[in-house]
Amino acid sequence: MQRLTLTDVIKYGYGGALLTGLSAIVAPSEVETIIAALGAVATPIVILAIGACVYVMHRYVVGEFVIYPATHAIHWALNRSILRRARVRHVTAFLSELGLPFGERRLAYTEIRRDLFKGDTQRRIDLSHAEAHVLWLTFVLGLLATSWLYIYDETRIGVRLALLIFSLFAGFGGLVLDISLHQREGRLLEHSLGVECVKKFLASRGFRVVGESAS
Repeated sequence: MQRLTLTDVIKYGYGGALLTGLSAIVAPSEVETIIAALGAVATPIVILAIGACVYVMHRYVVGEFVIYPATHAIHWALNRSILRRARVRHVTAFLSELGLPFGERRLAYTEIRRDLFKGDTQRRIDLSHAEAHVLWLTFVLGLLATSWLYIYDETRIGVRLALLIFSLFAGFGGLVLDISLHQREGRLLEHSLGVECVKKFLASRGFRVVGESAS
């Protein structure tokens, strides 16, 4: 049986806890009633279940179609301007130089993260991604709670402003952390694992890269 890691706790527990906390701000009496009805035993289980659902929706819907493409686009733009002199490349920029088409780079990156990184390196990267998940999820759910208050509660101006500022700050932190993490992964691929190792791995997964055959 696989052990529950800190990364798993962050991924599956944080979303439920955050959503519960924000719901308590938005609708305190309703949340109090629900928690009282569930009881001390069932409440943590329900929060964890909600957190798992929130994580999956965030990662495979909001993240895959909105946040991740936007982050990659911003980093690509920075690579062509501010970061060019530093010679620090985004991991997908590294993959593009291997000849991978634009539409395959995200999938290739996912395969690399899951199966090419090993041991302590993989655990550190997974934990860093879980930390980025915390920031991005805070950004998304915080904006949703702020929007709800703007629409349905015009009296709590201070709460709305505080939530908005906190959410935007979390989103900025998520962007900075993601960019830093992708730079670190690019360095690992290029200098620690090596270009040929990455090429062979991608070719074995059916990707066509420069200098390798997928057959």
